[in-house]
Amino acid sequence: MPELLTTSTEKLKKPVNDMNSYTLSMSTPDGEVYRGTVCGISLRAGFGDIAILPGHVPLIAPITAGECRLTLPDGSEISYVTDEGILSVKPDGVSVLCGTITEKK
Repeated sequence: MPELLTTSTEKLKKPVNDMNSYTLSMSTPDGEVYRGTVCGISLRAGFGDIAILPGHVPLIAPITAGECRLTLPDGSEISYVTDEGILSVKPDGVSVLCGTITEKK
């Protein structure tokens, strides 16, 4: 059973648990570009901008070229530029498959 929320500073310093994160894999035909635990991803799908948070319903969607932002468990963000591709959301994780994925500096 989940713990009740508290305002204790000690509780706030704890790392994000599995209920608040998921495994993300980002790949191109040349290989895997990123694999790790994230708290969210936002990118441009064929029908508009979309954010995938933990517990999102299963989904397969086209991705259009644009910026892709990952939110990591420590609160930091990593940005990538993606080409067209496919987004797959499953209960065990999220996959992004694109022609090119480049880290944005």
